[in-house]
Amino acid sequence: MATPRQIIAEQLRTDQPDYKVHAFPYLPAEVGAVPVISVWRTDLGTSPDTPQRLRHSLELQAIVGPSVEERAEDYGDDVLDEVLLSLQRVPGVGGVTAARTTFAEKFQGWLVKFHVESENVYQTQVRNERA
Repeated sequence: MATPRQIIAEQLRTDQPDYKVHAFPYLPAEVGAVPVISVWRTDLGTSPDTPQRLRHSLELQAIVGPSVEERAEDYGDDVLDEVLLSLQRVPGVGGVTAARTTFAEKFQGWLVKFHVESENVYQTQVRNERA
């Protein structure tokens, strides 16, 4: 069974095959010509709207490079747009926020926070075990 972070990472790899995408927290030593994306789950609980579903809180960092000039800023905005479009293609994604961030005091990019709602696979498994 794929986790939400794996599903998001796979969607990003499909949409942007040139990006370096990691389904775990990752801070590169250097950033080349392509963005480095990392996505991970930060929290898990029941959905406040539908208690029989799970709400996974996730974070995604999109690192685009060390430059702080206007052209680099435009590129960072383009990368953010592509990331947000990929997120919208995944069912259950909501609550998306993005903040401009400097990573490791040298890389520019975006920290995106969002949640994914899914079936409560744990309840389903226990129900099947009892059947």
